Amino acid sequence: MNTSLKGALLSGLVFPGAGQLWLKRSLRGVAFAGAFSLSLVVIVRNVAGQALAMLERIESEGGAVDLLAIVKSAHASSYGDAVMNCASLVLLTSWLASMIDAYYLGRKQDLAERERPAGKAAP
Repeated sequence: MNTSLKGALLSGLVFPGAGQLWLKRSLRGVAFAGAFSLSLVVIVRNVAGQALAMLERIESEGGAVDLLAIVKSAHASSYGDAVMNCASLVLLTSWLASMIDAYYLGRKQDLAERERPAGKAAP
């Protein structure tokens, strides 16, 4: 398997930025991983906060707790939230950009390997 495919798969399937770290581009890898992680934390905190607020409201009213109804309601109420929309966009963009960037970084390394004369070691 060539370097470009390995880098893209690491970033796409393991974690955004993993491909860049494997390709020894630490700053890029940390930037992609940080953007993805931060947006994921924002989304999880927002959804969990909404779900807990609904659970407390249901319990105070004395109703039965239906977890599926809580999740659906939390999901539906987050559609108009600008913070959730922005965090979702950053999450998706960082994931896709990380895969594409790792692929092209790996492709550059693959091309450099092919052009290097036989018997010469990489610097």
